[in-house]
Amino acid sequence: MDSNGSAIVLEDADSELDARMVGKSVNQYYGQTCGTIHRVFVGSKIADSFIDGQLSFSEELKIGFQADARMQLGTEVNPTQSRRFLTAQQDTAERGGQAILSGEPGGGVNGEGTFLDCTEVNSL
Repeated sequence: MDSNGSAIVLEDADSELDARMVGKSVNQYYGQTCGTIHRVFVGSKIADSFIDGQLSFSEELKIGFQADARMQLGTEVNPTQSRRFLTAQQDTAERGGQAILSGEPGGGVNGEGTFLDCTEVNSL
């Protein structure tokens, strides 16, 4: 599957546990490593449970200034990166991707800076 970004979750997996583990990998180092997971293939029998676990994990993430020890994710690098992400999100929707959680600009704990809330897409 290449070394950049895939995970396979088989139908005999603990979908809740694996959803959290995938969530951690997706967000480690703000997604800026070669090993970051970008796409996940999940067995159809556990897909709904896995998606629920992913949504729960993503919604619980604390997004804000990295200097605050309570935060788990920080800002996009700069406004250009935020715009690129939002453009990619829009392009994904236009190509048939179904957003099940949409990252909005101005997210984060205090809504300032180049924060984006998490985005999850299904069925691309």
